[in-house]
Amino acid sequence: MLFSSFYLTLNMSVMLLRNRQRSPGQNMTSLAEVRMSALWPLWFPESSKATAGKTSNAGNRSGAAAYIPPAIPVPAWEAGGGTGQVTSSESVTQKSYLEPEKANIRCSARTRRWTRSGRGWQPPSRPGDSGGNSACNYFPHFSLSGGKLSQQHRGNEDGINARALPGRHTPSQADMACQESHLTAILLISILAAVLGSLQVGYHTGNVNAPAKIIEAFFNETWTDRHNQTISEHSLTLLWSLSVSIKDFGALLGSLGVKYLADSFGRRNSILIVNSLSVVGACLMVISKVIESFEALILGRLLFGLFCGLVMSLNPLYIQEVSPTALRGAFATLNQVAYASGILLGMVAGLETMMGTKDLWDMMLSLSLIPALAQFLILPFCPESPRFLLLNQGEDSKAEAALLKLRGNPERVLAELEEMKAEAAHIQHRVSVYDFIKKRSYRLPIIIVLIVTLSSQLSGFNAIVNYSTTMFQAQFHEAKYLTLGVGAVNVFFTLVAFFLMEKAGRRNLLLTGYMCIALCNVLLTVVDSVVHLVPEMGTLQVLLVFCLISAYELGPGPISWFIAAELFDQPGRPLAMSFASMLNWGGKFVLALLFPPVLQMIGGYTYLIFMVVALVGFTLTWFRLPETKGRTFDEIMEKFREAESLPLQTKNGFNTFH
Repeated sequence: MLFSSFYLTLNMSVMLLRNRQRSPGQNMTSLAEVRMSALWPLWFPESSKATAGKTSNAGNRSGAAAYIPPAIPVPAWEAGGGTGQVTSSESVTQKSYLEPEKANIRCSARTRRWTRSGRGWQPPSRPGDSGGNSACNYFPHFSLSGGKLSQQHRGNEDGINARALPGRHTPSQADMACQESHLTAILLISILAAVLGSLQVGYHTGNVNAPAKIIEAFFNETWTDRHNQTISEHSLTLLWSLSVSIKDFGALLGSLGVKYLADSFGRRNSILIVNSLSVVGACLMVISKVIESFEALILGRLLFGLFCGLVMSLNPLYIQEVSPTALRGAFATLNQVAYASGILLGMVAGLETMMGTKDLWDMMLSLSLIPALAQFLILPFCPESPRFLLLNQGEDSKAEAALLKLRGNPERVLAELEEMKAEAAHIQHRVSVYDFIKKRSYRLPIIIVLIVTLSSQLSGFNAIVNYSTTMFQAQFHEAKYLTLGVGAVNVFFTLVAFFLMEKAGRRNLLLTGYMCIALCNVLLTVVDSVVHLVPEMGTLQVLLVFCLISAYELGPGPISWFIAAELFDQPGRPLAMSFASMLNWGGKFVLALLFPPVLQMIGGYTYLIFMVVALVGFTLTWFRLPETKGRTFDEIMEKFREAESLPLQTKNGFNTFH
């Protein structure tokens, strides 16, 4: 953003200096034209490179006038043998974005108009503006439909607007690029308040490993007080395993309730409802020591597991529906950032030097109440999902009010409302589980979610996180501090994914992550085979573990939690998130159950299984997953709706499906 602002200022300065150097008889470039000329390379870098260094002498051509305001380069088009600024009605060939095809520049239904005045052509002004408009509203938009350059006249004004942009640029990217990047305080507060639930999930995932022996001793003491004899080693191990794994089992059950809650109470209200499960569960875990009942601890973790399964689906659902299209993926990644941060905080709190002691372990379990209570205080003042209010409830006025709070821009609100109403024409009001399975347009998205999610959960990350301390203890005395390193790397690369999500795109991050995970698993197999012969290889093993974790959090980790929300329409989205949550938690549960015995049977060759799973995810992503970056929900579903032969509006810019 800082670089973009600097670039814009620099270009404006250069253009204004050029104006000063012109002779008095020459037309002066308006400020709007300066801004557009400066902004064009930021939005269309390919076109800027293609037209760099070329003169615009060929721009003034004969024929019927189809006015394009001066100083705005047309992106790398070839029109009758030359390139430059096209100002006449003629056939043009696009060559930079798609295969050569005819292009058409025309007006759209929107009412942004350029007007003539004494200073030349002037941009439209937003209602209420006194001195013009933002740079976004100066920007002319184009569409591809095949044919010739054309112009629509409205009285004495020439309107230049768009339905779609050349090549990969869609209306939402060009028309809203600047507006969508404008963040409002209420939007940020809403998202941060929502991810407080994910922080709790991560905290109770990372805080039980270090004080495991202390909590097992509590189980033994409680059993002894009741039965006047110590519990057997086998029964103690079974009881502790139940205490740890019951959270994942509860999460698997909780996933089943996502659709009912989300559609019945709304996205925001559902998060608040399930947050009560976290509070009750944490309280039961805390008082288990006071009332000397390990059953209370187990029950508390079960209730907390129900909370995990619900909130890890409801959070991405809410975040994606309140976020602007251009930032939807990045904000959804914050859910994983909070989850990873919670794991690290749990690891730190569970250290013996912190709160993982005989006297403080119950207080350690209570710390999740802080974000839970903070969410109860903040989230009720945040708006409900506008998409839920409009598409599910039919509350137009409430949806508009919620959008106005989130965007702070009346013009942007009206555009998004129109977009949602257009989407409503393509969808059915409700989707049952039977409809979800049977509907043809859902089949490919279901397969994509299935493979992407299971490939992420069964590619080795969860096994390494759960058993990293055991792996490191064979070579290092202070293995618990290396485990903290695992948590730190985990957080760092979720932040990297946050910044890259809207730049690199989902496909590229998934492909990179899967390939790196497969490579790390191959190398871990080799290292594990020789580490007993060459102890120095233990250091390489630690580095490979860190690399695998970073590759996972770069793409497969965060994307597997929210990709389902992007691939389905409004009625199918809650069921899709429920399905994805079941796969995520089910994968975690199965891996935690099977990894120890499989590792005992085949040793380091277990990593080869993880490698195969990662390669399966890579293959499906390469051939079937669409790039969803910068696309509206309706644009994404448009490709899948073709399976049902529904009437679709042509959008030539949406061409990244494979």
